[in-house]
Amino acid sequence: MSCDTPDNNHPGAIEPPNVIRDAFYAIYPEAKSAIWTVDNNYYVIHFTLDEQKNIAWLTHLGVWAMLKTEILLAQVPTAILIAFQKGEQADWIITQAYTLQRAGMGMVYKLRATNERQETDLYYTLYGELIRQEAPTESIDQPIVIPKAVTSFMEVYYPQAELLDIQTTTSGLQLAILEDTILSFVVVSF
Repeated sequence: MSCDTPDNNHPGAIEPPNVIRDAFYAIYPEAKSAIWTVDNNYYVIHFTLDEQKNIAWLTHLGVWAMLKTEILLAQVPTAILIAFQKGEQADWIITQAYTLQRAGMGMVYKLRATNERQETDLYYTLYGELIRQEAPTESIDQPIVIPKAVTSFMEVYYPQAELLDIQTTTSGLQLAILEDTILSFVVVSF
């Protein structure tokens, strides 16, 4: 277990309660260089695992909510790179790549791309289908609490599918659903 005392170089760094620290190391026993903060009712832990930078979110009860992992461009699935090269930002440069894993949801890949004037974040399925495109903001890369009504809806109408994203729209909740290799967007209101 690595030392994870508050770091003066990281504003907001804290010393976590033992129950939270124990829950984290039960999930990530090989984690190194952990730096702890609190944000939006989550403990947020920046750490290194297998030489990759990670950020994990745990609830105040120590329940795992999300993991964001920085990956090498070589680790991005070929289907995603092909989709990027065929997309609107084909002449942009990919500066960072991540995986996002959220509790109760399927894995999403994120590419940050830039040109001489702006940056954009592109979120893809494993199969290269674009889920969303947004201006860079950390608020998107946070845990998503799945409403019970959405869980019930998925169990009834998409029992074999993975929920990848939930966005609030004026018409209700837009769900990004991956069934086999096909991405669908469904708007529901409860």
